[in-house]
Amino acid sequence: MRRLAVTGGLLLVVIAAASAVCLLLFRGPGDRRAILVSAVIALVVQSLSFTVSHNAPPRRMLAARLAGSALRFLSLLIYAFLVIGPLELPPQAALLSFAGLLFASTVLEPRLLSA
Repeated sequence: MRRLAVTGGLLLVVIAAASAVCLLLFRGPGDRRAILVSAVIALVVQSLSFTVSHNAPPRRMLAARLAGSALRFLSLLIYAFLVIGPLELPPQAALLSFAGLLFASTVLEPRLLSA
């Protein structure tokens, strides 16, 4: 349980740092809100994905990682088609920041899970 809490804390730090970079890159009207919404959703999606990978037995690790990848891909599609429009978010900032946040934390997934 403690290991999962440490992983969650490190995930929060990674997403906060990547969000700060996105905030430097996107400065248009509504971009800040889009990046913050993306960060919250990315944190939830990655937490679910990491929990699945963390709780998987060693012989099922590949299946758990594939399930996490599928979850990330589906969340990106749902975000693009069902969330951006109703919330009136700028699509460039929303999608690029969301994809970037997912990518940054996914690249660090092995390191975060071994923490």
